[in-house]
Amino acid sequence: MDYMAGVRNLALEPLYESTVDWKRIIFFNDVFFDWRGVMALLTTEGEVVCSLDLDGGGLYDSWVLKDQCGGAVSLIWPYFWHPDDQRHVARLKPFEVGNCWNGIASLNALPFLNSSMSLFNISEPLRFPNNTAGCYQSECTALPLKLIDITKSDGPRAVIHPDVTVTYTKQWWNWYSVIMRLKIVEWWIDWVERPISWAWWPWLAPMTRWKGLDVEGEVECTIPSWDRCTR
Repeated sequence: MDYMAGVRNLALEPLYESTVDWKRIIFFNDVFFDWRGVMALLTTEGEVVCSLDLDGGGLYDSWVLKDQCGGAVSLIWPYFWHPDDQRHVARLKPFEVGNCWNGIASLNALPFLNSSMSLFNISEPLRFPNNTAGCYQSECTALPLKLIDITKSDGPRAVIHPDVTVTYTKQWWNWYSVIMRLKIVEWWIDWVERPISWAWWPWLAPMTRWKGLDVEGEVECTIPSWDRCTR
């Protein structure tokens, strides 16, 4: 993960001495996307705003994505366990989560700029941190959490936008972003498939819930508390 943090920091180097008052930074994974989705991420309020990355039968990155209380998510729709989160997913409305990255991430640019360090009382611009926690975590987990800690925003922090879907292959892009957006298919999903999904959710979801890394000798990092957890 330290290697990946270093690679991503190389992409941030042009910001080191930039005199432009950038507002947002966008990180793209190797995904298929639509420009309108990117614009939606840029115009949605949040310290970090993420797309929903899909692959095969459902969610791709269930490691980084956490609910508002830091809880693990499921690979299958509607992914989250709390009824409020499930309603947002069903209505394709952005909502606050505990952490995200998921294909495309739009971040508040100010903490990354030399010119803004005094605003946040930091000694150096924000970068992807090396893993010194003594446990195993993605660099895409560490950065949003550090960003949120620096800005201490009273507004939305980490936000997932379920209407902005991305995929890692053209095949699944055609499925999720073309075929499933057809009106007749949307009707079938709303009136036939979704009721079946709700019925099966209590049994299937636990089997596809993120259970931690299967890496011998490695302990996965956990966040002891989430200050916005009200559940």
